[in-house]
Amino acid sequence: KIKLFNVLGKYLLVCTSENYFSVYDISRRTLKQTVMWRQFARNGEKLGEIRKASINCKGNVIGFLINIIQNKTKLQETKFILFDVEMDAFAEYEISPNRIPKYFLWDYTDQRVFMVHTEYSKDALAQRQDEDSDDDDDDNNPLYPNRKTWTGPESYVMCYTSENGIHQVESHKLKDNIKNVFGLEMPDVFFISPTTVD
Repeated sequence: KIKLFNVLGKYLLVCTSENYFSVYDISRRTLKQTVMWRQFARNGEKLGEIRKASINCKGNVIGFLINIIQNKTKLQETKFILFDVEMDAFAEYEISPNRIPKYFLWDYTDQRVFMVHTEYSKDALAQRQDEDSDDDDDDNNPLYPNRKTWTGPESYVMCYTSENGIHQVESHKLKDNIKNVFGLEMPDVFFISPTTVD
């Protein structure tokens, strides 16, 4: 049973409720399967339940947001997972233990760049609090680890290559009226809001 699908450029990603995924080239009159059906698992061990998935414009890297089961309770994982088709390998990354990824999307034209939109979750924070800072510039700069904890939504621009792995490029603290990320084509980021954004 198909659970979700995602399209970018000429590639179609399909995921099933049984935690399998596959990729198709839809640029031709007849669909061409470029990634055979594969279970979302590493060395036979399940990586979690696929919650959302997104494919890059080259069709060679897939981003996953997942759920995990703890004490019979389904939880949204704070990590996201990438699958590198050419390397046949998974990579995982956690932005913060109190940030839950809600949306994942790739740049329209750069296969290396993607964005993860997150929400703050106090329950996901393991009793760790950042120290307050009186410097407003520091508070807005993600490079300062001791800045005051931001509890609003925040989006992170990331970069992935098989040679260098996953790296954070920049982050954007957002007002509560920003509901989602619509598109990414660096240096432009497109957001969804029910009201006019200043």
